[in-house]
Amino acid sequence: MTPEFHQLLAKILIQLVSPVLKESPRQTFYYACIEYHDLNWFTREAITNAYPWSYVKKIVDMHVDLNQYYPCITYKELVSVYPCDTLSDDDALNIICDKVLKDNPKSIIDYNKGKLNALNHLKGQVMKESKGKADIQKVELLLKSKMI
Repeated sequence: MTPEFHQLLAKILIQLVSPVLKESPRQTFYYACIEYHDLNWFTREAITNAYPWSYVKKIVDMHVDLNQYYPCITYKELVSVYPCDTLSDDDALNIICDKVLKDNPKSIIDYNKGKLNALNHLKGQVMKESKGKADIQKVELLLKSKMI
């Protein structure tokens, strides 16, 4: 992906947090602290490592909150202190999903009959198996594709 793409994504993330800053008396301080090359680095890392959206949003929110009260804290520092603990590796998720589907054949039958709660049950079992670290959006897509 091109550097222009990362710059555009960085600008989108800035727009994402802008509504939060409108009520803030320290808005100008935050904008003065944003270093675009740091946000550009973070967007590149997020895409390269396939960070889930929930983690990206958490880091951006933390950056906004912390930079309203402290000197400029970079995204690199936040990522090093709060590493992504979400499991989004397709191979690992496939293994867990296969195990859960094998252990819950009734849920597969219920889902194919149109009971959507069966999918929620299976997602819960995957989260239990992964100790809450699975990327739930990828899990849902994998389960749906395997049950059809």
